Amino acid sequence: METGRRPSTSAAADYFTSSAQIFTGCSVTPLLDGAEFTAALADALERVGRAADPQQNAGQVVLVAGWWLGLAGGRFDVVRGRVGALDRWIVPSPGFCLDPWPDTGSIPFHDPPDESSGLLRLLAEKARAGVDVRVLGWVSPAILRLSRSSRVLGAAHVVAINTLTLRSLRALRAGGVQALPNTIAHLAGSSHSKIVLVSDGRNTIGFTGGIDLELSRWSRPDHAGDQVWHDVVAMVEGPAVQSIHDHFRSMWEANRTGPRRSFRVDGQTMVGVPPGTAPMPARVMPVLQDRGSHQVQALRTLPAARYLGPRWLPTPRPLSEAPSGLFGYRDAIRRAIASARRYAYVEDPLLWSAEVMGWLNQGLRRHPSLEVIMVTSGRPDPHDPALPHRQYLCEAVNHGLLAGLGPAEVKRVAAFRRAGVVVHAKTVVVDDLWACIGSANIAQRSLYTDIEHGVSFVDPDGDLVARYRARLWAHHLGVAPAEIVDLEAAIALWRPGPNLCRIELPVPENRMTRRQRRRYETINDCDSRRRWSPRLL
Repeated sequence: METGRRPSTSAAADYFTSSAQIFTGCSVTPLLDGAEFTAALADALERVGRAADPQQNAGQVVLVAGWWLGLAGGRFDVVRGRVGALDRWIVPSPGFCLDPWPDTGSIPFHDPPDESSGLLRLLAEKARAGVDVRVLGWVSPAILRLSRSSRVLGAAHVVAINTLTLRSLRALRAGGVQALPNTIAHLAGSSHSKIVLVSDGRNTIGFTGGIDLELSRWSRPDHAGDQVWHDVVAMVEGPAVQSIHDHFRSMWEANRTGPRRSFRVDGQTMVGVPPGTAPMPARVMPVLQDRGSHQVQALRTLPAARYLGPRWLPTPRPLSEAPSGLFGYRDAIRRAIASARRYAYVEDPLLWSAEVMGWLNQGLRRHPSLEVIMVTSGRPDPHDPALPHRQYLCEAVNHGLLAGLGPAEVKRVAAFRRAGVVVHAKTVVVDDLWACIGSANIAQRSLYTDIEHGVSFVDPDGDLVARYRARLWAHHLGVAPAEIVDLEAAIALWRPGPNLCRIELPVPENRMTRRQRRRYETINDCDSRRRWSPRLL
């Protein structure tokens, strides 16, 4: 199959799951790395709050939800240094603003001189101008409450990130923005969605992907110097933006009406939900007609709530819209991989899920032409605790992907690390027909436990997925996208080079002990469908 070939509507639809609504008449624009994302976000924010009279801006909306908000200054390494040991991969996080990046014309939200945040100031300005600005940032009351959280289960990293997020929320409130800690996650999970929605009253633009609003996430696609972060975000226009709004609203209302909590931040008490916090109304988001021909499905993970205690932990209530969990992300990836015939490309920092790897294994057995290409990080994420990645990769790859395959089938699998770069993107591309971009990793916690959001998309009348594949692969292969328009030529280029280090398969055998597996299943890659308690450790 070549990029120039256009799939039929029925062929593209074969890759969609039946468990999620299909939105038609949409436009999806994949954005590579922070430079493209922040430029597009700045352009969207420029369209709201422009009238001098706040009444004229009524009905305009800005919604932000993140796993980590780095908007109020402060450094991850300094905060973490108070609660846990430092490691060698430390990235400062001064915040964001709208100053042009030198020599590029790109617009990151970055203002290093005073470690303040231009994005924070901008959101406050929009709120004062009458725009409905609301922000959610993930915070774990359970981990913050544990007296030994600096020493157990890698929680020092969570304490540091939650502290920076709480500072950002406090600063947003001081600027007149409605801002809440997002505390509804599973006890062993997180609210991992990273979404932004901007509506000027006539049209709505949504963003969903892997990038948190934090400086260390920003880089240009050339990753020059210390810009080591690689990520992907989908910009969405058209009817599918409604799903982003509704996902945010469900989280907002669950927090607003949930248990009242307070937090200690820099020696002061911060109320989780201030009195008078406004409910978020149900509304139909305005979109311009004929935004595009792309078809989109919204993908979500919502956890089940199956807790065994202890009762003194601040346990979140089951989510009313999905008390037994919602696993749309799992359904979408499983269906797309089952439909793959020529290639399945997986780019992810973890690659932990033996279940997903098992689906790829079945595809390799069924289809002699199918090739699997995987790309993962070549540099540790500086904000993660020390985790036994090699053991988890061994479990997933050796005993999931490669189990029972013959030499000819193993030869159709290629895995690489991106040299010197933190690959944080969470994206899957199949057959130049289907792709997904979002916050979910290839891990059980993303399929079943963390609160996740993303989109999958097809282009029945065009070549959007093929063009995205060419841009993404060119990014790693060090060639121009035009050089890999032909799919067969592009697949042939996947070999070790300056940007890519091959992962030899099978990976070195490194099985988990019983205790390590218990920690893996209870904390590091938890599945919310199982009954959970910290006593299981």
